Amino acid sequence: MFLHFFMTLEKANVPKYIFNHMMWALKESQDNKRRWIPYGRLMSEIFHQGGILKALKQSKIITDAQLGTVTGKVINGRTLRKMHLIKKEDFQELKE
Repeated sequence: MFLHFFMTLEKANVPKYIFNHMMWALKESQDNKRRWIPYGRLMSEIFHQGGILKALKQSKIITDAQLGTVTGKVINGRTLRKMHLIKKEDFQELKE
């Protein structure tokens, strides 16, 4: 869909599209008991930048353990090397 907008130079409300898709996917996951959240990293960044996470932590209403907080792997030089995105020599430079 986005490629169409880019190729035809039509204006598109991308945040609205993402939000609508997130709402659809969340409803779908509740109805079908799926355990994944679309745009999880984007939502995490929005919560972080908006100060929501900090406010929740300070309020001590709920803990990470109660929420079942899960974090992904950090993307570092070793990860990029395993993905064959950088060469071995580049990885050695990153380590130094």
